[in-house]
Amino acid sequence: MANKNYQSLDDVPIESNSLPEGLTLEVVLSNQAPSPFSLKDFSDYLKSTYCCENLLFYQATVKYKTLCNLYFGDNSFDLSDRSAQRLSNQNQLHFEMLKREFDHILREFVFNDAPQEINIPFEIRHQLLHLYQTQRLYHPNLLSPASNAVVELLRVNAFIPFATDPARMKSKKSMFTRRKKSVPSLKLQDLSPSNSESSSLLSPGFLKKITSSFKMKTSSLAPDSPLPSPAPRRASSSSWNPFSSEPSNVSSMSSFSPMASPSFAQKDFLSEIPQKTLPVPK
Repeated sequence: MANKNYQSLDDVPIESNSLPEGLTLEVVLSNQAPSPFSLKDFSDYLKSTYCCENLLFYQATVKYKTLCNLYFGDNSFDLSDRSAQRLSNQNQLHFEMLKREFDHILREFVFNDAPQEINIPFEIRHQLLHLYQTQRLYHPNLLSPASNAVVELLRVNAFIPFATDPARMKSKKSMFTRRKKSVPSLKLQDLSPSNSESSSLLSPGFLKKITSSFKMKTSSLAPDSPLPSPAPRRASSSSWNPFSSEPSNVSSMSSFSPMASPSFAQKDFLSEIPQKTLPVPK
């Protein structure tokens, strides 16, 4: 199955531009896309269409540049034969290995009638071969124009049909929707009061503290007057019970559920205390 050869993105049919959002050729080439858009999936697709030479050439140039940075990353050597005599014995071995790798790339992909000859503009091919043959240069930058050219060929003639394949998009299109920056969320357990907080809310000291700040009228209170029963609380719609794992031993407060905010719990609790009949704590 052969793909149509488009010269630019403007020549691609409009319906072919509906790529999954966030999916780019660079993401695929850097092997950061999950299946069915992974680098392996893309490679298999190119093999099925008999046009995998561009991807192989791109990968070869990336590998070569990585090796050059590993051995001569300080840019102290221009990777030419005329400068090689100044290298140490160890670096000369590295340079010889890089030369063999560079020669292999040209023989496999760039020379006329190469086994996997890439389709690049004549000017780019001519300049690359001229510098190689006349000046014996092996710098990775010599391969950059050809590498950039095949990337654009991959983008227009291979990547777009690959990424917009109906069967492929139907299964995993949603995986490439750009994710918005996630907003930190509070976990439920973080809102639950700790055991120490729960005991402090129900302790006599806490009840004394919140009632002592209010001036109670006691002149009309009889010494033996029983306290009226507090008004029944409205049933809460929430099923969350922070004391379910450790039952409280204060039976009279079994229906009391402290809120996450102490000030809100204080206000709600005070609303049920009949202020005119409550004795002043000693």
